[in-house]
Amino acid sequence: MRLSDFPRPPEDTRIGIHWSAGVADAVGIHQIRTRWIPLLKEMGVKWVKLLHVGGLTLAEELLLNGIMPIVRLHRPYPNSVDPDEGTLGPEEIAALEAFISIGVPYFEFNNEPDSAFEWRGTMPDEATAQRVVARNAIRDMEVILNKGGLPGIPAVSPGKKWDLLGAIIEEGGRDLLGEGVWWAIHNYEANHPVDYPYDDVNQRGRLLTREEYEALGPDAWTGPRWGHRPLEFINRHRTVGVNPGATAFDDPLCWRGYEYFAQLALQHLGFHIPILSTENGPLVGRDDDPRYPTITPQIHRDRVVEECRTMMGTSERFGQAPDYYFCTAYWLLGNEVLGADGPWEEHAWFSPHWPEGRLPVVDALRSLPKRVWRPQHDAVEPPVKVRVWGQVRGGAGRHVRLENEEWQQEVTVGEDELYEFTDVPQGVYHLYVVDTDEEVTDLVVDGDEDIRVDFDLTEPAEPSPPEWTYTVEEVGPSPGFGVVRCQVRGKKGIPVHLWADGWEGVTRTTGSKPELGEDVCEFAPLSAGTYYLEAEGVDVRARVTVDPRRILLVHFYPRTEEPPAPAPAPQESVIEGEVLHPVGWVLYLRGPVERSYTLTEEGTFRFEGLPAGEYVVEIDKTGIRATVTLDGHNHVHVRLEAPVPRESRIYGRVLRGASRRLRLLGPDVNLLRRVAADGTFEFTQLPPGTYTLQVVGTDVAQEGIELDGRNQVEVSLELPLPADGEPVWTYTVEDGGPSPGFGVVRCQVEGMEDLPVRLWADGWPGTVKRTGSKPEYGADVCEFAPLGSGRYYLEPEGLGVRATVRVDGHRVLWVRFRQQVVPHAADQVREAKVYDVYLWPARRPPTRGDFEAVLRYVTRVRPEIGQNLEEAKRARLVIVLGERLSPRQEEALKAAGTRILRLPDHWERLLEEDG
Repeated sequence: MRLSDFPRPPEDTRIGIHWSAGVADAVGIHQIRTRWIPLLKEMGVKWVKLLHVGGLTLAEELLLNGIMPIVRLHRPYPNSVDPDEGTLGPEEIAALEAFISIGVPYFEFNNEPDSAFEWRGTMPDEATAQRVVARNAIRDMEVILNKGGLPGIPAVSPGKKWDLLGAIIEEGGRDLLGEGVWWAIHNYEANHPVDYPYDDVNQRGRLLTREEYEALGPDAWTGPRWGHRPLEFINRHRTVGVNPGATAFDDPLCWRGYEYFAQLALQHLGFHIPILSTENGPLVGRDDDPRYPTITPQIHRDRVVEECRTMMGTSERFGQAPDYYFCTAYWLLGNEVLGADGPWEEHAWFSPHWPEGRLPVVDALRSLPKRVWRPQHDAVEPPVKVRVWGQVRGGAGRHVRLENEEWQQEVTVGEDELYEFTDVPQGVYHLYVVDTDEEVTDLVVDGDEDIRVDFDLTEPAEPSPPEWTYTVEEVGPSPGFGVVRCQVRGKKGIPVHLWADGWEGVTRTTGSKPELGEDVCEFAPLSAGTYYLEAEGVDVRARVTVDPRRILLVHFYPRTEEPPAPAPAPQESVIEGEVLHPVGWVLYLRGPVERSYTLTEEGTFRFEGLPAGEYVVEIDKTGIRATVTLDGHNHVHVRLEAPVPRESRIYGRVLRGASRRLRLLGPDVNLLRRVAADGTFEFTQLPPGTYTLQVVGTDVAQEGIELDGRNQVEVSLELPLPADGEPVWTYTVEDGGPSPGFGVVRCQVEGMEDLPVRLWADGWPGTVKRTGSKPEYGADVCEFAPLGSGRYYLEPEGLGVRATVRVDGHRVLWVRFRQQVVPHAADQVREAKVYDVYLWPARRPPTRGDFEAVLRYVTRVRPEIGQNLEEAKRARLVIVLGERLSPRQEEALKAAGTRILRLPDHWERLLEEDG
């Protein structure tokens, strides 16, 4: 099969995505239709990878919306040295047949067989494993091909250099590889740029400038593998990690990893086969290569957008991706939101963990201008050989020659005046009858259809003026293919022959379609192109150009008679129908006649008095449309479903609820949000329905919240005070023993799961981890490492408490944040003390001795320093250097239970104060 023989979705952008890693229809068909399919279309997605379990309904819905499914026939352990366990079983084959029956062509039957996790039992050594996988793959590919599907050579792990194509050939599967087999790949990128390994950093070791470093911000230079990376560290790795001349064949762990597999195909087959990503893309948080930035949400957005531009051919930075690279499959559309429970939440594009419930790439793809992919014809196609033949009238015994620079052959015309060339490869040829003027130059052989070319060496008769003539007229739209009707005026039962260059054609008899008239016949279906018609007894040949969208009438009539009068175009067609969820939408009719109609609650509409032509009925600004073909007489009924409005908003405040998690339950809605530090919250883009809002882990809830898809509702919730007082957060610091050679801070925020915690130091903006990211220590624990010795600050989001800790570069430090209850009595209300000492310099040191005393004290005690009343209230001791505080400030500190020491002068007394 040639690349053009493999199916593609209509209006293909080559943008694809991986649905989920769970049951495909877990969220239900209603949510798939009303939320996810419209989202995919807005993002320009035309390919979707899914697992077969629960996937039949989803695949059918994708096909109905012009999106191509790629189905993995999923087995937990698809590889085994036992061929019965390592190949498709009855359950997977039944699923295969079901998917093929609805029109799904592409199937995966294995996944990353180079990984021991994908094997039943012990994985053998690599050489043996490749042979086993190849033998099993041949068996599975034969099954899929025989059922009518297209199987994919299994994808290996990112960056892995297994040559399964070569192994399949060695095991006897060469003949299958030109019959519909494609190659699945997982071209994840680590944190490499789009043009890696051809970029200046990898090829020439280009150094990072201070301006570039600071422009990306601290998050781009902090990650789980390398921690925080200073500029000097990055440039040192750029210098030693230079790889001049490197290609994707040397390092396929990149976006352009498809080049590695394409080169293997040329090496083994001599031509390209389709390459389809079934998992790929950048992943937020990856910092594998120390030379490049960590993948932040913004870098993730920019990389994906640029890659999608290269797929469509609209990138201004890079050339269009090659024709053999059919599609992407970005990992991962959704995890929990699509009903899956795998450990992939941090990879999901849609997740309650992201601001607004999604990564920035979603909105970027929505607004990205889309362009239908246009082939460049840059791939090496498999050789196709066809037959060129024909008749040489009056040429029996003559020689016919077919040639170009690479292929030449000459044959003798038989007694039946026929000649034939077989197994002609693709190319452009010169075909001619030797020693005559009869020839065809630039004969193109590029398909797999036989080509007929006739020559005539008979002496032409003296021409006489034709007695007949003809007209050609469009008489209406066709049913999706070309139609030619031929009228031979007054002649019933006359044979009419229609043909084209390279096609013998077909003969019809006038009157064979009685409903058209006794002197009319019809030719259909026809593809676009130029055709010729001859009627028996008529001395003129008609030439027509067929448009697959129109019906043509060729009218032969004697030259002495009047030509046929053109029929007036009828304008009696009607388009009517209804729209579900109609309120507020405007319906547009576009075509030869254009109209609009604002829908009412009834949802019905009617456009009448329409002439023939192709029309589009479209709901404004939704992309939801129906295409209708009218002939000027017909009535067509159209049913559309408008999007359910998703503009409602629930917002408000939770008293005493900072950093608590809220769950919103409603129709096909199950969302989690964290209350902000000021107690506010917000849920947006909600569809109509009745909702319940709950504070997770409590009995506090608001039921019966009614939304109509466009309204906004404010909700106030209040968490009760504990019976014995007001809870406040405080912390303790504990030594956790020796570390593996660097400083480690483990942070527990008691009872708070998935809470962001920030660690920073003077001169370093720091990093953020979420509780639960080190599950071996508990769901409310996170870890920061590696750290050097020094003072650090630790602050859980929204709790109003900050810890100051001193890290030893060879020890583990535990910081535990807990709530303590402060009694209600007025004389006992105190905020939890966070600082031991707070130094309040009311004026500059008056003498050098005073200045040195302050420096020695700060070096030894390391107090908090500032002039912030709220911060000072959280200290056990406030030392005021200089003038007295105002009476209001002193009263506030006393009310907070803070001890005050005043040193208006003689600041050397600081050295006597032990705090």
